Amino acid sequence: VASLKVKPDGTRRIVLAYMSIGEAEVYRFYWQPEWNDPARRPAWIHEENAQWQGNFRVRYWDPAWQAIMFGSAEAYLDRLIAAGFDGIYFDRADVFEELGRINPAAEAEMAAFIVRLAAYARAKNPEFVLVMQNDEELIDYQAVLNAIDGIAKEDLFFGINHDAAPNEASTVSWTIDVLRKVRRAGRPVF
Repeated sequence: VASLKVKPDGTRRIVLAYMSIGEAEVYRFYWQPEWNDPARRPAWIHEENAQWQGNFRVRYWDPAWQAIMFGSAEAYLDRLIAAGFDGIYFDRADVFEELGRINPAAEAEMAAFIVRLAAYARAKNPEFVLVMQNDEELIDYQAVLNAIDGIAKEDLFFGINHDAAPNEASTVSWTIDVLRKVRRAGRPVF
């Protein structure tokens, strides 16, 4: 990680680690072999993502999942901080859209989770950077906008439904308006 922070010309580069906060991934350090048996999975593991084999939606509001994410030396975020990463590029916060049918407060729970994650990281390293992947719906929560340092948006004009089709003009317009709000708040948009 330290070598990644130095560009060939000797100047500094910010190095972020990818972190899925809404799905458990079978190839991550925290996945337990017994969880391969559906009957032995923790209750907070929901269903497999049909588009990404080996990725399972999680009930991210569950304290057991959050303990895997942060709060101890063995937790995911803590390990990334200890490894020297400057921040995280976090993904799958939008899983709240898929879990709203089992938890009406799913969106608010995700916003609160992001805010707690950011506060925890910054208590350990005040300069820690958090970049949110997609999930621009959560920008309506001022606390989320305050917690992040930037947002990355994929599939803005094409492929929002995982195809090559153009996105609806109203969706593009709404998303651009949200991204402008992020820029007005002084955060970069990627």
